[in-house]
Amino acid sequence: MPELSARVSVDLESSASTPGEVPIYAPALALFPIEIAQEAALLPLCNPNQVVMEQLRNGAGPAPANCFCGIFALDPLLNWAEFEPFLRDANFRGLCNFPTLPDFGEEERNALVASDYSYDSEIARLADLAGDTFELLVVYSSDRQLDRARAQLGNSNTAFCQLGAIQYMR
Repeated sequence: MPELSARVSVDLESSASTPGEVPIYAPALALFPIEIAQEAALLPLCNPNQVVMEQLRNGAGPAPANCFCGIFALDPLLNWAEFEPFLRDANFRGLCNFPTLPDFGEEERNALVASDYSYDSEIARLADLAGDTFELLVVYSSDRQLDRARAQLGNSNTAFCQLGAIQYMR
């Protein structure tokens, strides 16, 4: 599938996209200043998946036809059996690993791998969660991550988007 650009939105009403650009719904980013939102969403300052579920539970849907839901795939507290029906009912096209782990240096990467907290684990978990129900949009921050995700996912119908090709909306 071709490389795409994406637009992250904190609400579904403003998630409309232009041709070649897909919307990603990530409401937890609204909790932080836009300059640090993506990095802050990775810290234990909030649970981005819980924010999505609460927004959907409170009537944020339905999603625009082409919209992917940004999820933090490595969330150890994610209750997929509870979360998945909200995503299905909101008619999301697919799942996206957003926020995603950045590409760390070797020392940090090795420490994360030792605790099963790695980009490879993130992609495997995202694919497991999507199953046959949702399409995948994989966000990556380096050529190394892109190569690893493609190797891991094989010839699936997965779309890819470089982290730098994402625009943020409020």
